[in-house]
Amino acid sequence: MSWQDFESTRRWMNRLKARRKGSSSTQRVFLYYLGRFCQFAQKNPDQLITERKQHLKADDEFMRRKHEELVEKFSISLREKRASSNTVATAVAAVRSFYRSNYASLIEVSVPTPYPIRQTRVPTPEELRAIVDVCDDEHDAVVKAWLLCQAESGMSNIDLHKLELESRWCRSPEFGYVGEQLKNETVPLHVHIVREKTIASGLGWYDTFFGKHAVEALKEHVDFSKPRLFSVSDRTIQLKLREISVKAGIATEEVPVRPYDLRKYFNTRLKLAGVNETLVEYMMGHSLGRVKAAYFVPLVIELRKVYTQYYPYISIRNRS
Repeated sequence: MSWQDFESTRRWMNRLKARRKGSSSTQRVFLYYLGRFCQFAQKNPDQLITERKQHLKADDEFMRRKHEELVEKFSISLREKRASSNTVATAVAAVRSFYRSNYASLIEVSVPTPYPIRQTRVPTPEELRAIVDVCDDEHDAVVKAWLLCQAESGMSNIDLHKLELESRWCRSPEFGYVGEQLKNETVPLHVHIVREKTIASGLGWYDTFFGKHAVEALKEHVDFSKPRLFSVSDRTIQLKLREISVKAGIATEEVPVRPYDLRKYFNTRLKLAGVNETLVEYMMGHSLGRVKAAYFVPLVIELRKVYTQYYPYISIRNRS
């Protein structure tokens, strides 16, 4: 299904783009879940809106709420396929946004509370080292590089996937392209990331770093003939990290190590070490709010000094 083929999706995308928070990544995710919903309902987007508007004219209350019930059944089907609570919430938010943009808003949609609640925890440096130590196979090099880059930078999955060796959107004004820094063995490696998602909070970028171990792993993994640092899918990373963490004996199928846990690791380790909370949130690309973002713009050189000083707290080896 191509969204350009339907008037309802064109209207929806135009309204999303008009919103300052309507980033391209949000549009892609929302379009994906609308596609899933259309498959579930066995109707195209225009048919959904046409039917919804017809139902709203009915005298029968149950007929007017047919599409609310349809969305609820859709959320239940996702849950039955073991989708996480965040996935279900995002899917429902996407569908509701679609109806709202076409002046056929849903009144109320009940999303079932997940049970049991997914267990999660922040891994320790020793546990991450155990995972790295079993990454002996060349096919595991991508997992090793991903784990160390995410744990040492706090970057999101989306931003890590977008990283390119030579790209203006992630080029450091002080140290050059990511590829240049790798070849020059610049440590810590600086990444200046342009990020649409944070434009509404006052800044459309953030700065973070890859430490010594991440740079070493990247040099083993990166193919300089390709544009991206990571050319594998998000799903592949999640499955391989799960598999290797179980192999290392520090996780189970019920409580695996996920990429998001590596962001938690970065956040938790630095804050426990006493790093200023705003600094940590900034390096992770989190929204700081308009006022704080307007006044908090750290110099890269100063930020790099702080990162170097506290690197032992996130490093999985030779910690002081």
